[in-house]
Amino acid sequence: MNQRKKMTRIILFALVISFIAGMAMAGEDMSTITGTIEVTDAGVVIKTDEGNFAVTGADLVTLAGKKVEAVGKVSEGDSGKVLNVVSIKEIKE
Repeated sequence: MNQRKKMTRIILFALVISFIAGMAMAGEDMSTITGTIEVTDAGVVIKTDEGNFAVTGADLVTLAGKKVEAVGKVSEGDSGKVLNVVSIKEIKE
């Protein structure tokens, strides 16, 4: 029985380490974008100095016209950059 407990602990430890490593690697792909939320015919975008980012992963219509800091993963879409938002906060000026 003692050997079974030891093996269970080893497996649990390996799972925890794998989870932590996965979270750390996922965090490396995240970008922070600062800009103004705009609602266009194509959908919601964050307008920045680097261009517009289409938004997925969050409903930001209520923040239209406000400056925000958004964190998420950037990818290339059919019509430009896309930000899959993980977190967002309004920047009060």
